[in-house]
Amino acid sequence: MKPLSDAQSYLNKLRDKWAGSSISLQLIVAATILIILAIITIWIVDKIFIYVVARGYVEDIADVFNLNKNLAQAIALTIFLLGVYFVGKVFSFSRTSRRVGYLGIMALLIGHSLLLWRGTSGQFFLEQSGQAKATKCYVLTRDGEVRFRELGHNIDPETGLQCREVTPAILERLKKYKEGNRPEQIGEEQEPVFFDPRTGEPIIWFWISKSGEIKIFNLMGFNPENGEELKPVTGDVVETYKGQVDKHQKEFERLNRPPQKIDPNTYSFFDSATGKPQVWY
Repeated sequence: MKPLSDAQSYLNKLRDKWAGSSISLQLIVAATILIILAIITIWIVDKIFIYVVARGYVEDIADVFNLNKNLAQAIALTIFLLGVYFVGKVFSFSRTSRRVGYLGIMALLIGHSLLLWRGTSGQFFLEQSGQAKATKCYVLTRDGEVRFRELGHNIDPETGLQCREVTPAILERLKKYKEGNRPEQIGEEQEPVFFDPRTGEPIIWFWISKSGEIKIFNLMGFNPENGEELKPVTGDVVETYKGQVDKHQKEFERLNRPPQKIDPNTYSFFDSATGKPQVWY
């Protein structure tokens, strides 16, 4: 109990001295304590801020390169220590140390951007809200080359062709195109699937003549008959094409049934849409 008694006695002496000291001295001591606490608080907040920034810095890189969680934590700690070191240099009284701090921080920032660029240069998609978000668009040249550009470029400046957004379904067909496959026309007797059942993306391309006739193809590219670029189908194009197929089918059936006499007063001699004759004599 003696150590406890001695400590209590010592505290009592300090309290008596504090009570007997002048107000100005008390204010100086209180201000000193507050300054020390503020410095400690700023130091702790500063280190927490650097650590949070380092974690975010590494998380971006880890996502792009698909790094192991433990490796990412080790890199984050390394970046944190480097950040603490360089920030400390920035507030040094030495000009050389300050330069080292500035250069170190700049190197970390530039290195972060370069690593993200290197990691995403070969990627076509990024995860966003659990879904794949395209990062690139594509252009097909007339010599069979597939060019990829960053998404946001609507027109390729070299070819003048539209840069279309890459999708998972399109990417599969672009690989076939690069392997040498070329678009082939799909006959009207076939019943193709126009849209990917998984994503709803168009997987058939079309060309429309000046007369309004639609031809469809199984791959992107150019019409082998005239070299014009094929375009992905839309809902309206599909409906028009199906109407065209039905019309051709009816015309085929009409031409192959036995001839029947008509009433010239009620039967139209020519098709109103195409101008083709519908009567023989």
